[in-house]
Amino acid sequence: WYCENNRIGNALSQYYFNRVLAAHAGINYEIIKSASCQKSESIFDLLGDAQPLNITNTSSPWRDLCSSCMEDKYSDNGKFPHECHHWKMNELVPFLKQEFAVLANKTLQRHVELEHEIDDVAIHLRIALSDFERMGLLSFRHYLDLIPSNALRIGIVTAPVAVRRTPSDRDTIKIEITNRLHIFLRQHFPNATISLRNSVNDTASMVYTRLIQARRMTVCSG
Repeated sequence: WYCENNRIGNALSQYYFNRVLAAHAGINYEIIKSASCQKSESIFDLLGDAQPLNITNTSSPWRDLCSSCMEDKYSDNGKFPHECHHWKMNELVPFLKQEFAVLANKTLQRHVELEHEIDDVAIHLRIALSDFERMGLLSFRHYLDLIPSNALRIGIVTAPVAVRRTPSDRDTIKIEITNRLHIFLRQHFPNATISLRNSVNDTASMVYTRLIQARRMTVCSG
């Protein structure tokens, strides 16, 4: 997953969980890139040098933490550490804010054109059909309570839909939801520019930067 642009959220969970274990054990943590992805832009290259996390107040010994999460049914035996009931990921919030600020700054330096595409409000429209039953999707009406009425630029940040001769049912649903949200926002925010941010050329770091750098707020759709 190091060189991929999809499934990054789960990969970041594993990445930080591994760094927490390394910090508890008092050892360094390093990712070694394979030869096949040396030239690709990975979000992990921009997060910094993966310095040991300075964790002083730990909720449990690292050995217990590791074994507990690897056997935790909610985390799928360690595949999704952020869902492990034995790990308090909120302990990492200060580190996450700091490291992702660095990520955003580095990304803007690499992609200067992105500066002109930062919106007042960034909506992360995550359409993972397999998750609908567990997490659902935010009702469009809720956006009216969340988004300031005087917002001038609203961006819908979502994954691009693959171009196929015959779209799959999954693709059709994604396109339909995205288009309906776009129309809904145009109707209720007539003075705002509504943009769809789903370019196939966007890397994961560019997507995260759109969300991090939103000038007024970021909204999660699910």
